[in-house]
Amino acid sequence: MLFISNINIYFYVLGGTHPGARECVRQEISSLQQRKGVHSWSKGEHSQCIQEPYKQFQTDLASFLKLRGKELKKGGSMFLVCLGRTSVDPADQSGPGLLFGTHFQDAWDDLVQEGLITSEKRDSFNIPMYASSLQDFKEVVEADGSFTINKLEIFKGGSPLVVSQPDDAAEVGQALANSCRSVAGVLVDAHIGDELSNELFSRVEKKGTRQAKELLERIQFFHVVASLSLA
Repeated sequence: MLFISNINIYFYVLGGTHPGARECVRQEISSLQQRKGVHSWSKGEHSQCIQEPYKQFQTDLASFLKLRGKELKKGGSMFLVCLGRTSVDPADQSGPGLLFGTHFQDAWDDLVQEGLITSEKRDSFNIPMYASSLQDFKEVVEADGSFTINKLEIFKGGSPLVVSQPDDAAEVGQALANSCRSVAGVLVDAHIGDELSNELFSRVEKKGTRQAKELLERIQFFHVVASLSLA
């Protein structure tokens, strides 16, 4: 057991709970033409693109809270950090949406246009990430009932593009490719093979290099920070 039962304890969960740790069950869109080029990690023209990641977020967070609630005795508290967003629109996934919905998606489109993969192969790849709003988080906590909210805020966590020389466009492009690969690399390898995976991330890097300044300004991650007490 990760946490000792029946002890009054404070603990931290860094990073957060999100559906990327589970397989996302895709909700099919009636028309393939509607679905073409639309992925669960894009900004989302269709509400279907975000519903399954949202539902999985609710399930995962509720399960996490329920289990932690059983491990704490009365008076126990928890501080929890998870990926967040400032927009009330769930289709606007903020930093993660920009990270995977711009140059990463364009790189997939390039592979299709050049005949290296089919559009069906592209469209069947998904990264079921979900950035929670404060309201999303609050609703799950209140519905579960294991904890009460002491304080709930959203903080700007900065850019995932860690660079030593912000003015070096090549370094920014490499940081973009590395960030995308750290999250999705294994999934991409399994989906299209190592050779095409290398080709994809090479294109992400080149696109990032061309738009380096804009990337540093726009890609910012936010985090939901919660102080919770056992109900």
